[in-house]
Amino acid sequence: MRSLALVVAAASLLGRAAYAEESAAAAPPPATVNPVPTGNSVRSDERIGPQRDANTGVRDGTFLPQTFSARVGDQRVMGLAMGGYDTTAGQGALFQTIVEGAIVNRVAIRAGVEYTPAAGRFSPSVGVRVGLLRQERFGVDFGLGAFYKNSGFTEEKGEFEFVAMLARRWNRIALFANLIYGQGLAQTERDGELRIALMAQVHPMVHVGLDTRARFDLGEETPARMASGLEANFDLIAGPVAAVTVGHFVFQAQAGGRVVVVAEQPRGGFAAMGGAGAMF
Repeated sequence: MRSLALVVAAASLLGRAAYAEESAAAAPPPATVNPVPTGNSVRSDERIGPQRDANTGVRDGTFLPQTFSARVGDQRVMGLAMGGYDTTAGQGALFQTIVEGAIVNRVAIRAGVEYTPAAGRFSPSVGVRVGLLRQERFGVDFGLGAFYKNSGFTEEKGEFEFVAMLARRWNRIALFANLIYGQGLAQTERDGELRIALMAQVHPMVHVGLDTRARFDLGEETPARMASGLEANFDLIAGPVAAVTVGHFVFQAQAGGRVVVVAEQPRGGFAAMGGAGAMF
C-alpha cells in the first residue's frame, strides 16, 4: 500500500509539471513597448528628409550674399536678387542675382549676373556645384564648384573659378568657409579668394550673422589689365547680414565696410545691399 501511495504521488507531481509546461507554452509572449523617441533622440545637426522652406535655406547658407553654401541637393530651385550702393573708389550701384537648380542628386547648376562700379558693366556667370560630404554622416558638409565668370577680380576678359566649400552646423549656429582659385584666360591673370560666414538663428523666422570676402591678386601686371581699370591688389568686404523668412521666401540685407588696395594705397568705403529670394 505504501508503495502504491508513493507511485500515485509521483504521478500527480508529473501531471502538474506537464500542465504547467503546457500553460507556459500556450501563454502569449509578454508585450513589448517600442521606446518613444524624445526630443534628444535626434541630434540637432541631423536632417529628417529634404526641407525646402527658406528658413532651412538660410540655415544652410544658401542665401549668403558672399559665401557659398557647401550643402547641395536639398532644394529643387532657389533664386536671390539683391541691389545696393558702394561708396568705395569707383562708387556706384551694386546688383547681383542668382538662380540655382538641382539637376541630379547633390549636383546643381548655378547662373547669375553681377554689376559692380569697378567693372562698370553686367557680368554673367555660370557653373556647377557638387556636394560630396553630408554632415549627418561625416560631421561636415563639403563640396566643390567650378564656374566661368565674364569678368573676374582683375581679369578683364573673364576667368574660371574653382571652389572648395566647407560648412558645419551646431544647433542654431552655422559656420561656412570657401577657398577659391580664379584663373584668367591669359596665363598671367589669376587671383585667390577666402570667404567666411557665420549665421545664428535668433528667432524661428530670423537669422543674423557675418559674411566676409577677401580677394588677392596673384597675377602679373599686363597692359590690358592696367587699361581696364581692374588693377586692385586686394579687396575686402565684411559686414553683418540679416535674413527674415516667410514660408518659401526670404528678405535679406547686408551692410558693412569695404577696403580696396590699389598700387599699395588702401581706399575705404561703405557697401550695403538688400533684396529677396525664394527656395522650393
